[in-house]
Amino acid sequence: MQQIKLTKTQWQLIRHAIAEQYPASVLLIRPRMREVLGFTTREQDDFVVLDFYEESKKSWFVLQYL
Repeated sequence: MQQIKLTKTQWQLIRHAIAEQYPASVLLIRPRMREVLGFTTREQDDFVVLDFYEESKKSWFVLQYL
């Protein structure tokens, strides 16, 4: 499993962009998030960690949002 660590501010901006492109169920239902976007989220103190399950989905995310 590969990870990307983001600040909460970064995640809010990315989450807003994802919400504009996909139905709300993609962000609200974890199995749906993993299926469509290729990752799930974990919130820590000052960060949000995205756990990616496929290298291709991680690459797409980096190209699209970072």
